Amino acid sequence: MKAIWDACNQANIDPPKEVAKFFDGRYPGDAPGMEIDLGKALKSWGRDGAEGFEVVIDKLPEGVKVIRFYNSW
Repeated sequence: MKAIWDACNQANIDPPKEVAKFFDGRYPGDAPGMEIDLGKALKSWGRDGAEGFEVVIDKLPEGVKVIRFYNSW
């Protein structure tokens, strides 16, 4: 889907409806896929003055191959 989006962008044409729907009409950026809700796969974590989160791999939606983490402030 990303390859189709990129090809349409390069050709200065709108992507097919199916491709736009796949990305919820948003530009996918440099990511190979799209944002998803991690739901039950994401858990808060903390101990001894440290905190963060962990991802439970076997609870990820089927087909997830890449997860990108970033902090921005």
